[in-house]
Amino acid sequence: MPTAKKVNTKEQIDADLTLKISGDYKDFHDFYSSNKQLVYEKILDLFTIISTDKKEIAKLVVFYDIEKTTFNTAFNFGKSDKEMLKEVFIPYFSEMEEYETCSRVTKLYDTLSN
Repeated sequence: MPTAKKVNTKEQIDADLTLKISGDYKDFHDFYSSNKQLVYEKILDLFTIISTDKKEIAKLVVFYDIEKTTFNTAFNFGKSDKEMLKEVFIPYFSEMEEYETCSRVTKLYDTLSN
């Protein structure tokens, strides 16, 4: 399983979290299908930052390689995006039988709803 690594770039200065995924993928679908759980877990960390730091918007930048070219994708989430927690993340982690993560998602949703 890929691991999260700290990266030193100008993008990092603007990001609340960064994720560097090593490996050379043939296309975005190959990258995403191989790393979806890791990316989703980092997005949950963004929602934790929003709930604990009372930030309006939190940003995750993911760095990865496709055909030996490095790409980065920025994910920006705010409190107003909390419905994704129930609509996207609960079904995903439930299907993966990650029930502790489902509990974490539910708690985040409840915190952001108050």
